[in-house]
Amino acid sequence: MRISLLIVACLMILLPCPRSQSQETPPSTQDGAIVESFSGHQYGSFEEWLQAEKKRYVFDEAAFRKQFPPGEFENYREKIECPFETYEEWLAVLRTRARKASFTGEDFESRFRLEHSPEEFTAFTETVDCLRLKYMSDGLKVVAFVLKPKQPDGARLPTVIYNRGGHNKRGEHDIGVIDFEKLLSLRFLVSQGYVVVASQYRGGGGSEGLDEIGGADVNDVLNLVPVIESLPFADRERIGVFGWSRGGMMTYLALRRTPRIKAAVIASAPADCADAAGMEAVLAGQVPGFEENRQEALHSRSAVHWVDKIDKRVPILLLHGSEDRSVSAGSALRMATELHSSGHPFRFVLFENGDHGLTQHSEEVQRMIIGWFDKYLKAE
Repeated sequence: MRISLLIVACLMILLPCPRSQSQETPPSTQDGAIVESFSGHQYGSFEEWLQAEKKRYVFDEAAFRKQFPPGEFENYREKIECPFETYEEWLAVLRTRARKASFTGEDFESRFRLEHSPEEFTAFTETVDCLRLKYMSDGLKVVAFVLKPKQPDGARLPTVIYNRGGHNKRGEHDIGVIDFEKLLSLRFLVSQGYVVVASQYRGGGGSEGLDEIGGADVNDVLNLVPVIESLPFADRERIGVFGWSRGGMMTYLALRRTPRIKAAVIASAPADCADAAGMEAVLAGQVPGFEENRQEALHSRSAVHWVDKIDKRVPILLLHGSEDRSVSAGSALRMATELHSSGHPFRFVLFENGDHGLTQHSEEVQRMIIGWFDKYLKAE
């Protein structure tokens, strides 16, 4: 299991929790307009990154109380967008999460150093320009990242929208939120001459609003198109989409609603929400009116039911693992069958013994993704 999954429990220590909507957002601001921009990541060295991740993993209550004094809770609670009504409620949640952690701080550091290296960190910082921004989507300020090769030749580069997995549940967790480790993992695309644009979606990673997991939040993906159009180094005519897990579901939904995408890669995605472990329970907790409209909520998020609505001009590379315990390979097989029956251009690869993250096949997966986008976004 990757370190990023192990430290989710303590993300609340450093990542602010989102409000439902800012009262300062001008109602006339157009969707896709960039309203704020920042440096993409805050780490000056590998060791600084390691120590920051360690703090997220190991809950130091004394340091926490010093950083957030209980006597000043009401003064800073709104400023940091804390979802808890009392300081003790906040502290109790953090203590509980720390108790559930399965490794000590020392274990975390040794595992982190096995999975990452100073050389990997340096390669990213020396070759990738990283920008963090906020853009408008349905009147909400949503966080996104833009990655591009350093010192491009001046030509506009093909762009890939990356749709992350996970979900954002206010006051509890951000599963799959884009952090520095995720940005590192996208370097393989940037190194091949692609701009990568990725949304945190509403409700997560500092974005306003509430996540509906395939509801109104799909607009956060669609509104990246005008963001791309405003970037002087991105080619607005050569846009691809790459989605993993829930991000694959978001990709299906986006392909149904926009003609701007030229090629798509979808990995480990639930094409049928009824066939994804725990998906219904997650949706029940976050989709407005789910109990009253259960069938419609599941149907509208399950691409197997509306394959004919997906733009047939968009070739799809479909990747899945035979041993995926989160999303059954049967869901992908059924989607491949439906794509074939509808005459949709696609390629389906089922990786033997592949898990949800296809971790044992990462190099092969990256080669396939690059080859797919090169074929449809770079070919003359």
